[in-house]
Amino acid sequence: MRIDIITALPDLLKSPFETSMLKKSIDLKLVDLHIHNLRDFSKDNYKTIDDNQFGGGAGMVMMIEPIDKCINKLKNERHYDEIIYLSPDGEKLNQKISNKLSLLKNIIVLCGHYKGVDQRVRDYLITKEISIGDYVLTGGELAAAVLCDSIIRLIPGVLSNETSALTDSFQDDLLAPPIYTRPRDYNGWKVPDVLLSGDFPKIEKLEKQGANTPYDDLVTWFFNESKFEILNGVSEKEYQKKLLSIEPLNKLLKEYHPEALKEDIYFLNEFVLWGLVQFKKLSKVEYSEGIEIQDPYGDYIKNI
Repeated sequence: MRIDIITALPDLLKSPFETSMLKKSIDLKLVDLHIHNLRDFSKDNYKTIDDNQFGGGAGMVMMIEPIDKCINKLKNERHYDEIIYLSPDGEKLNQKISNKLSLLKNIIVLCGHYKGVDQRVRDYLITKEISIGDYVLTGGELAAAVLCDSIIRLIPGVLSNETSALTDSFQDDLLAPPIYTRPRDYNGWKVPDVLLSGDFPKIEKLEKQGANTPYDDLVTWFFNESKFEILNGVSEKEYQKKLLSIEPLNKLLKEYHPEALKEDIYFLNEFVLWGLVQFKKLSKVEYSEGIEIQDPYGDYIKNI
């Protein structure tokens, strides 16, 4: 994935991308990040990128010409899926937006500054506006770092344990459950016994705490179907037809990715199933004739 950030303060963005997993994603070439100094596209010797408002009013406005030049230069080099402007009145950032953006190939992120940008930038150059909350920052640089962090951590290979991103708060519209580690007993504050029991159905019930998740119908489907087989040598057309036969999976994707392109549907199908297998919601067995996916507790429950 390539991310181009346009900013009046490039130095402000250096630190977030030089540490932790954001640096790792760049070092591993999972993300191609470029930060562009908007002043490089100014037409005068003073590197001017702002001017007074027409009609009066307090605060300087970012000029359209340097922004247009920078965006046009980038668009002449490659296609961009989205050109994003970070603004207080944009669509409020949430996990669904981050999930969708993480599937894109190239995006441009424009950081506002001063009073904001010339309205014509928003009318003619921007394809999407995003806000990180109902408050005002000095500029869009910190908001850009937040947006990029929420996207990059979802890219396969960035996190050491990729299932961690699938079980984060808000991935299934729920908050993550309480989590514990050693020691078991600290000052009399104990870890719940069920987490130490190895009884995975009970642990899962405790984690869910009575809340429904978007995956419940899908896991139930596998339980009722007993198993889902894909034989070796099956054609691509038959394989895709097989995936489309999983009705709750298609319902899930229509609800959470309604704008997904047709060519991405099968990848998303596979990604959801892979995630559920990795998180032990489903089990996957490979055998000589193909693979089999089923509810991991199905046989145990049916034999009681």
